[in-house]
Amino acid sequence: MVFGSRRGPRSPADTGRTAFPLEHLAPYMRGINFALEAISERVAEDERLQREAVTYRAIAQDSMKHGLATLKLRESMTK
Repeated sequence: MVFGSRRGPRSPADTGRTAFPLEHLAPYMRGINFALEAISERVAEDERLQREAVTYRAIAQDSMKHGLATLKLRESMTK
């Protein structure tokens, strides 16, 4: 069943929105970690959700680590 006249990925569209600044990544990821911690405490008895929280926390920390490394690299290239 096809829901439209196009197949495959859509062409990129300019929405006029600016990209999320890399400088905002660390506080955003810290907020994610805080939310995951709160959720983990509320559903302590649910092992599946505990595993998912651990997975998402690792993703957030990895993203923050690589974002900060990118910022440092960017700064070193401008000096």
